[in-house]
Amino acid sequence: MDARKLAVLIPAAGAVFLSCEPQVYCTQEFRMFEAVVLGPVPTEVYTVDQTTGDTLRDQHIGGYPSAAYGVGSDGLIQYQGYNSTRSYLFVVERTGQTPCVTPFVFQSDECHISKVSGPDTVVCP
Repeated sequence: MDARKLAVLIPAAGAVFLSCEPQVYCTQEFRMFEAVVLGPVPTEVYTVDQTTGDTLRDQHIGGYPSAAYGVGSDGLIQYQGYNSTRSYLFVVERTGQTPCVTPFVFQSDECHISKVSGPDTVVCP
C-alpha cells in the first residue's frame, strides 16, 4: 500500500472511531445517604417520592450511629430514572405524635444519586 492510500485511510478510520457514542463507566460504589434522627426511637421511618407518591421503605436502618436512618440510596434510580432531579419527603413517626416530615432532593446521573439538599440531622419535636 502506498503512502497516498495510507494518508487517506488513517484519517477516515480516526473519524469513524471518534464519532462513536461515548461510553459510561460506573464505579462499583453503592451510595447511601442517612439522616441522624434525634429524640426517642421512631416507630416507623420511610421516604416518600413527591412525584409519584410512592412510599419507599427499607432504605436501610440502623447505620452508625444507631440513630442513623436511610433516606436514599442508589436504589432510588429505579424509581427516579437517569439524569433527573426529584424531591422526596423523609417521614419519622412516633407513637402518639404527629409525623415529622423533612424534605430532601436527590439528583441522578447514569450511575449514582447525589444529595442536592436535605439535612444530615433531623430534629423532631
